[in-house]
Amino acid sequence: MRRFKCRDQFMVMSFAQFTGQDSLRSIDATLVALSSKLYSSGIKYIQRSTLAHINGTRDWRIYHDFGQILIAQARYLYRNEPSRLDVDGIVYAFDSSTMKLCLQLCP
Repeated sequence: MRRFKCRDQFMVMSFAQFTGQDSLRSIDATLVALSSKLYSSGIKYIQRSTLAHINGTRDWRIYHDFGQILIAQARYLYRNEPSRLDVDGIVYAFDSSTMKLCLQLCP
């Protein structure tokens, strides 16, 4: 099995989030369909089984640290702008599948 770095996993999962994918099968199908364009976008193709293994075994704390870096950058970039987003307050991250499930159960 090829070694996929955290960056590769992040790029694939970000791509999946931005394109509204809701399963590993749909992520795989979309990556296959767009395979000729992946290289120029910086995304490496990851097979569905490999992605499932990586998602299940990779330590989540690397993304926590990355999120903290992004929050710090957002605070700096928007420090002088009035905004509805209070980046100095508490920032939460939710798994979108949980939100979708809750919205389906409680319209």
